[in-house]
Amino acid sequence: MRISKIGSVNTYVKCLKDLDAWQYIRYMPSFNPQRGSKVHLYRFDKGTDKADSKADDTTADKAGEQPVSPSINILNNANIENREKDIPPAHDTVREFFKSKNASETEAEKFFAHYKANGWRLSGRTPMQDWQAAATKWILNINSFTHERTPKPRLDTSAAKDYSEPL
Repeated sequence: MRISKIGSVNTYVKCLKDLDAWQYIRYMPSFNPQRGSKVHLYRFDKGTDKADSKADDTTADKAGEQPVSPSINILNNANIENREKDIPPAHDTVREFFKSKNASETEAEKFFAHYKANGWRLSGRTPMQDWQAAATKWILNINSFTHERTPKPRLDTSAAKDYSEPL
């Protein structure tokens, strides 16, 4: 897919099926995500000219080749290191982490409850990669959310208002 610059798996499979129907290739799908499909490529560089066929066989094999890396489960194997960071963490682990950062236990409870309710996802979409980094950011932002909000004064809508007074 990368070499053919096709981004969608559906488009790629449709193109393979079309090439098979037009008999440019022989496509044999495996229908198993663990095993790759087989594609037999026909050689079109062999013509009726027998004098040039021996010279073309050696150069055509090496000149037109491009290394193809296996694409099965590349996305699943990309974040193996991140999977080992214990997501979701244990409740006690979060409390100990907040205690080591000199944050209150209630903030640890708020952090744990918030992300547990969100399925340990950031902004409700992206799976959390490192909960320690998210907890550190939570601790750094505690002060910006703890200031008391003063209510805005309400407009005076009484009938005794003097409208001759400037604002």
